[in-house]
This record gives sequence, structure tokens and C-alpha cells, in this order.
Amino acid sequence: MIVPPVTGTGVAAMAKKDFRVIPGGKPNDASAAEPVSTEIALLLDRVRSYRRVLAQNPHSHAEALVSDLEDAVGALRRIGRPSEAGLSPHADEYRRLIADLDKEIIAALGIAPL
Repeated sequence: MIVPPVTGTGVAAMAKKDFRVIPGGKPNDASAAEPVSTEIALLLDRVRSYRRVLAQNPHSHAEALVSDLEDAVGALRRIGRPSEAGLSPHADEYRRLIADLDKEIIAALGIAPL
């Protein structure tokens, strides 16, 4: 028995609904298409490297620091955009925070700087 799709209600209708998301979360949003700066790319690589070290040697304090580092990099990425130039003076504060977190992570893990 072939059942025709129901229009106007049910799952078929829900698939067409346009859900609202946080700005930057939709692929067609202009801010989502902005390229990642070299600085941000390097910082994200460092976060991934720390995550790999933590996967081999779990350390709860270092894990929390890496999560904080990841959040700080995300914030720097958002406020460093030219379209949001009014917020860019805070970028230096985030860079200092990132440097401090990096030192703490290295000390907590007992590894050489990456």
C-alpha cells in the first residue's frame, strides 16, 4: 500500500519549517562565511593538540583550562571581525588571557610549549 505524503501537517511539513538559530549558525549567514584568520587557526590547532595530549593523559584541571582556552579563542574570533570594530579593543585582553591560559596548561600537563 502506497501512502501519499501529507501536506500541511506532520513530519513532511516540519521539514520545510525555517528554524531560527543564533547569528552565525546558519550556512547562508554572511558572518559564517568569513575566513578564519591565521592567528585563530593556529590557536585552534593548539587547542586540538592539547585535547590529544589530554586523551592520552586525562587531567581534570588541565581539561578545564583547555575548555577555557577554547572559549577565549572563540570570543577572540567573534570580536576580531572587522564588522564588529566597536568591540575590537577587547581583543588585546583576550590575547593576554589566551597567553596566560596557555602557560597554565603547559605547567599543568608538564609538557614543552607547543
